[in-house]
Amino acid sequence: MLLQESNIADAVSSAEENPEAACPDSYAEIMSAVGTDFFHLLNRHLAKTLAADSVHIAEIPLHAAGYLQTLAAFRDGSRIPDYSFGAAGMPCEAALAEGLVVCRGNLRTRFPGAATLAPGLRSFLAVGLQGCAGEPVGVLALGWYRKDPDLAAARRSLQAIVNRVSAEVQRTRVTAILQEQLHFTQELLDAIPLPVFYKDRQFRYLGCNREFEKALGRSRTEIIGRTVKDVAPKDFFRRYAEVDRQILEHGRTRTYEGGMRYDDGRVREVVFTKAALRDSERRISGVIGTMVDISALKSAEKAIYRMENYDALTGMHNRKSFLDHLNKALRADPAGRKRSIAVLCLDLDQFKSLGNAIGAESCNRLLLAYSERLTSYSRERDIYARINGDRFAVALCSLSREQDAELFARRMLAALAEPVRINGEEIFCTGSIGIAFHPQDGSDANRLLGNAEAAMLRARAHGGNVCRHFSREINKDALERLAIEAGLRRALAAEDFELYYQPQVDLKSRALLGAEALIRWTHPTLGAVSPQRFIPIAEESGLIIPLGEWVLRTACRQNAAWQAAGHAPIRVAVNLSGQQLHQRGFVRMVATVLGETGLAPEWLEFELTESTMMEHTEKNIEILLQLKKLGINLSIDDFGTGYSSLSYLQRFPLDKLKIDRSFVKDLHKTDSNAAITEAIIAMAHRLGLTVIAEGIETVEQLDYLVAHDCCKGQGYFFGRPAPGRDFEQHFQSAEKSLLRLLSR
Repeated sequence: MLLQESNIADAVSSAEENPEAACPDSYAEIMSAVGTDFFHLLNRHLAKTLAADSVHIAEIPLHAAGYLQTLAAFRDGSRIPDYSFGAAGMPCEAALAEGLVVCRGNLRTRFPGAATLAPGLRSFLAVGLQGCAGEPVGVLALGWYRKDPDLAAARRSLQAIVNRVSAEVQRTRVTAILQEQLHFTQELLDAIPLPVFYKDRQFRYLGCNREFEKALGRSRTEIIGRTVKDVAPKDFFRRYAEVDRQILEHGRTRTYEGGMRYDDGRVREVVFTKAALRDSERRISGVIGTMVDISALKSAEKAIYRMENYDALTGMHNRKSFLDHLNKALRADPAGRKRSIAVLCLDLDQFKSLGNAIGAESCNRLLLAYSERLTSYSRERDIYARINGDRFAVALCSLSREQDAELFARRMLAALAEPVRINGEEIFCTGSIGIAFHPQDGSDANRLLGNAEAAMLRARAHGGNVCRHFSREINKDALERLAIEAGLRRALAAEDFELYYQPQVDLKSRALLGAEALIRWTHPTLGAVSPQRFIPIAEESGLIIPLGEWVLRTACRQNAAWQAAGHAPIRVAVNLSGQQLHQRGFVRMVATVLGETGLAPEWLEFELTESTMMEHTEKNIEILLQLKKLGINLSIDDFGTGYSSLSYLQRFPLDKLKIDRSFVKDLHKTDSNAAITEAIIAMAHRLGLTVIAEGIETVEQLDYLVAHDCCKGQGYFFGRPAPGRDFEQHFQSAEKSLLRLLSR
């Protein structure tokens, strides 16, 4: 190997006999060298240890394509002057292109032109050198007069150091580039758009460049001889003079921000960099400086600060800024002995559904109108914020009594109840408010806002348009939510869920057509937890993504198992949330699950609610089309309960429409439910969609639906949801019914 200790010892011994031909004293000496020293030390060492007659390191010149320029050359035992040569037809050209060239005794045969540069060489080895981006930058080449050198050893040696040599060549090239840039920078100093000035020890200007003249709007003759006081704002002069005095006394460079009056009369923010101006004897004779106008940067900083701390739509504080300001107010009276502080959290009722109906632009106008109503009640010491979407927060500071917070909340609800006119239409909306007090409901801003939000959720759960105070009961509910979330995480890790399946049948023949997969979960301490309870928590925490994948995989595996057992194929429907639909790589994940479980795509169906489909409509259509391309069936669930536009419905690639159970339940009790159900069935048929009614529990409901041409249904009348092992009885019943029909 190159540069081994034995080689170094040999080099030292040789140096004692012949200093001129000595190799470097140590490995460290070579590796610590840089630039030309490194190249020459390395060349000498390579020539000695590999018995090479010629060694050269060459680079591709920056401005001479097709040529190579040696950085160090060694031939016949001594260093030779650097030279340049054309690369065309040379072995070095091949090394640049191929990375390595090896010639054993046939150099003149393969590369006839090489004889003009190194007569007598018969063997040759060259490796290409690369820059940081892998581009060729030069070559390291060895040559021998004899035809049988140890090229294998030479090749190993070069490969061991090629990266180090490449790095040094690259460093040399970068240094050359920097030196060239410095030269041009010096030449162009007077042309760059940067004001430069210098002045004497009495702060009188001695000179400046054209940019400084432009900045001040004065000619050089008007500036020279004047002091800073004559050209700078008077309120900044003292600071300028103090900095200048420190530089004159200590000679240190200073950079600071200050104001400068420009030719338009405005004072702008600039960054000054000043240093000591020295005479020929290095004595401090004045101050030299430059300045950069950072007014635009300051404006950008203010804009960024506003973006980080204020809501762009309403101009209110955002959550971060609200918490910061509230904590400051709390620190002023941590024990709440002076006056009480109340935190109110307001959420607009059913705003997401309303937004789907009126569109994003109208939503923003509505939010802006409501924010203006809220702030119309503000006092200077109160803090208002839009903390998320349609959620607002208010900190009422220095309350004389707690009842005032509830009075304020009622005024807020009354203000919200007034209609807002947008595009000629009156829009009505209500809100839910939660209230938490300091210090009894929390000692810090995060706790107070969190408890106010918990109280708001309780208000919303009671129908909205009310306010609720935080209480132990609400805290208990919040703790239960935390317990459910933690339990969900553990259950996901242990796959501690179970899927139940509810049959879907042909309403006329009662034939089994499919099943809906429904998740069930038993918490170790809370017992059986309703999906209506834990699914929203899974969605809020992001756990719906892994949970949804588990449901999909389990349902596909079970359906494939039924088919493998010989049962007639049926389609299994899996409910899909908006988060799942929009997760990155969702379609690819579905295809993977189908492939791994062996279920054909036509036996899988996804059910999506109206609200899910109407959010991000165009994006949803794109994803649903990809699912359709896989061969999966798509169904819209709980139809008729949302705010969807029927004009949008025909744009979605749907196969089936499910009538919500709320309409089916009261078919015989209310004419409106019957009329809506009939209208949904008729509309679905016109759109070419299959109709399925859910929640069928009585013969009367069944007969009504059949009479009005609803062909499919599910509900307790046909069977309750059951685990996969118990669901097989529906296959058996269907198979018996089929045999009876065939035997007639």
